[in-house]
Amino acid sequence: NGEAGQVLPKVERRVSWAKHGAAPAGESLVIPGAAVNGALAHRIAFHANRMRGEPVWADDVENANLLADYDKSEHCEAVRELFGYANDSSGDELLGQVGRVIIDDSYRTFSQQDLQKLTHNSIDRFSGSARDHMLFCEEMVWGGGIEIKLTIHTHEGISQLARDALQAALDDLLKGQLALGAGSAKGHGYFSGSIKWSTGAEKWLQGESA
Repeated sequence: NGEAGQVLPKVERRVSWAKHGAAPAGESLVIPGAAVNGALAHRIAFHANRMRGEPVWADDVENANLLADYDKSEHCEAVRELFGYANDSSGDELLGQVGRVIIDDSYRTFSQQDLQKLTHNSIDRFSGSARDHMLFCEEMVWGGGIEIKLTIHTHEGISQLARDALQAALDDLLKGQLALGAGSAKGHGYFSGSIKWSTGAEKWLQGESA
């Protein structure tokens, strides 16, 4: 058929349990919680740096090596507060911290009617032109809704700066200003939606007790 290959969405077989046992396993589209975590963490670092009393911008850093070595998990306190950081032992002192924001994996069932295929030309990396007889198809799950569950352990100390940065990053995601997954340059992975907070969560974001 002239196709060099296919790019397919990430799917996973799941068992659906009921009172009388397990239903037949079917394939579902997978949205890994770690992928959502990573995208939010990058945007939270941006918002936290701009919201500081003395904002931190890349253009203000004179030493280029500081930018090259920048890591949001090490150098942004808001990200460390919300998502934790790896255990780095120094002698008998353990410096790791568990994350206070937990994002579950999400699944979406779909049918053949939900699938769309886009055919692309393969591009020559040297000339930038299309390669003869080299095509590939990209299969996408189109439309429908996805529910993502986010749990925040509010009993732990999280600064107001981290809360504000989290709210701003979530707003970006729901307004189509933050993409999840690959292909964002082609318009993939952008969402619109809304947040349904549990009782007291909105007050907690504003600095009150949950």
